[in-house]
Amino acid sequence: MKPKKHRVFFAILPSPDVLGDIATIQQKHQINGAHYTPLEKVHITLLFLGSLNAKTVVTVKEHAAKVQVKKFNISFDKTGIFKKTQILWLGTSKINTEISNLHDDLYQQIKRHGVSLEKRKFKPHITLARKFVSNHFTNPPEPINFSVTHFYLMESIPIQGGVKYEILETYPLK
Repeated sequence: MKPKKHRVFFAILPSPDVLGDIATIQQKHQINGAHYTPLEKVHITLLFLGSLNAKTVVTVKEHAAKVQVKKFNISFDKTGIFKKTQILWLGTSKINTEISNLHDDLYQQIKRHGVSLEKRKFKPHITLARKFVSNHFTNPPEPINFSVTHFYLMESIPIQGGVKYEILETYPLK
């Protein structure tokens, strides 16, 4: 029998008040056929790790705890579409140094300990909808600002009709 694999990733989770702002943006971009991200699944992926065995998940947990980044604020003020994947996203118009530092520090901690990671440019964003086939979208009228005080190791668990996300570990920022 094959050992169980865990599909895991590191993420930032917006606060409940920010989720309300995100729901408002989703409502303003309603089109037929689009699949909108349920609010309980809204997150910013910091680092996707893929399918790992239980021993590797333990290693990842230990080394992520070594990340030394201070709390920071982030402002989401721009929407766009990843045309190839038909994803409507909410992101930042300016590079946020703090979130980039968090991603880079996390990447180095995990990579250093033998976990294979894909090397792709980090683009912090929130997926608002999938299968979004329209060029009509507008930026939020006001930036959505929130404080980042923690990051999380999450597991994507298959369920009937999709996946659910479960927090495996919480990491406070300094």
